[in-house]
Amino acid sequence: MEGKVQPPIDLVPLSGLGLGQEAMVLLLPAGPHYSTWRLPGILMEPVPDKTVSQLPQDWPSSLGEARAIQITVQGKPSDIQNALHIVLRMMEDASALRDAAGMRRSLGLAVQLTPTALAELHKHRGQRLKALCRNCPSRLRASLAFQRLTGTTDVAMSNCILCQSVGLPEALHAALPQVGDLLRAVVAGPVTQPDVMPAVVGDYSLWVWLKSLDGGAGQLLVYCSRLNELFQDISQLQTVQRGPNGEMPHPGFFEALGVQRDDHRDMFRRWFRERF
Repeated sequence: MEGKVQPPIDLVPLSGLGLGQEAMVLLLPAGPHYSTWRLPGILMEPVPDKTVSQLPQDWPSSLGEARAIQITVQGKPSDIQNALHIVLRMMEDASALRDAAGMRRSLGLAVQLTPTALAELHKHRGQRLKALCRNCPSRLRASLAFQRLTGTTDVAMSNCILCQSVGLPEALHAALPQVGDLLRAVVAGPVTQPDVMPAVVGDYSLWVWLKSLDGGAGQLLVYCSRLNELFQDISQLQTVQRGPNGEMPHPGFFEALGVQRDDHRDMFRRWFRERF
């Protein structure tokens, strides 16, 4: 499947996980910087040669390095989403996202799918995924890769491998939470519908910041458009002033964003309190 589609995500239960925990298996472009990662709930392993052979030709790689590493992210769903944001940001920092001509570079990502999810995607030819991706802010390409069992043409019986995606980072940030909901809804049945989340607008770091304030639930994303009108990127949050009684942030910050709910204000206050 080719075209402007978002990378599907399927949280696959693994043996040994605690109650309420899930896990996601990812492939990332290899690089020496990964050896310095020490993140809870993230396990790094070598990638089997059979899996590496199915990566697309334009999969990002460096001369003299293995093409990919396998990462298993496990924990509660909100913990997994937060870990994914951290992983993507660390990938961006390591690669600097600039080529020799000064153009922004693409990131690669691959997600393991179950046979059930793959069968549903194949049956509907990815139409629901394509519909979700129409508002993606930058180029993103995804493809499904699977190996059929000998003597069968049934996709549901296939030994599915990966969903592969190559694109700019803000598109990946936009795709991760939405498609995770979609894949779970597809497998559960047609009655369940995924929540619609705002696409990334403006600087994607502000979108990621809002997403992290409530543990990945995304309740604060309704303020993203207004936030991008007030700030160019997340570094400008340090310009927010204190209130008349020394409180952080200034009450005018909430008025400018249109934040009326007390629980939403408390999430913002907690972040500013911890950093300023």
